[in-house]
Amino acid sequence: MTLRLGILIADEMSAEATERFGPLSSMYHRFFRMADQNLEFADYKAFEGQLPDTVSDCDGWVVTGSKAGANDESDWMLKLEAFIRTAADENVPAIGICFGHQLMAKARGGRVERTSGNRWGIGVNHYAVEPTSLQGLRPLGQERISLHAMHQDQVVALPKGAQRLGGSDFCPNGIIVYPGRGLSMQQHPEIRQDFSQYLIRTRAGTHFDATAAEKALDAIGGPVDDKLIAHWLLDFIKDGPVSERQSAATA
Repeated sequence: MTLRLGILIADEMSAEATERFGPLSSMYHRFFRMADQNLEFADYKAFEGQLPDTVSDCDGWVVTGSKAGANDESDWMLKLEAFIRTAADENVPAIGICFGHQLMAKARGGRVERTSGNRWGIGVNHYAVEPTSLQGLRPLGQERISLHAMHQDQVVALPKGAQRLGGSDFCPNGIIVYPGRGLSMQQHPEIRQDFSQYLIRTRAGTHFDATAAEKALDAIGGPVDDKLIAHWLLDFIKDGPVSERQSAATA
């Protein structure tokens, strides 16, 4: 049976960015199809209040990144938070990316704050992943992952029952797993190098200073683990945590 993923789009890109790189949803389609070419997608403009009728309309959900802040509490965000909680209550797999990572943590009772000193995580960011923290999930097979990032806010307190899987000195709670088949990460596995460069160049001098931008651009050509993470996230949606599969098999 073909897996159907729902993409809950939390932002609209500029006309220039869309013309150059395609709509935001297409980045997630391309990313997940690195792991499975036969996936089906249903896209919802959550930032316009468009949400599925039920959490069972798709096999799993992905909350995208956004320029918005998770603490803005716009009407559409509050509706999306409620949808995230319902998915958790019904054990429907959900994944949050960047803004989606923050909103998922907030929706479940965690806390999101802006990094002090106007610091940003930009370019390729490296997260340590401790093997001992991966109980209940398929192992990544390596102790460090590298992916593109673009954020200032971050999760500073985990929701009850959530487990930190990895992060960095700058962003300790960079990867989180939640009860009710939720998984989120601050990095952007769907972003390619060319789009990351575009974001850094267009935001240099307004979001962060030119020196930080140049430093990130100089280091941006290194390898990233997007394909590894595509398989890992899709395995999570398909199978759920190992502990859940074992419980179902012995029930």
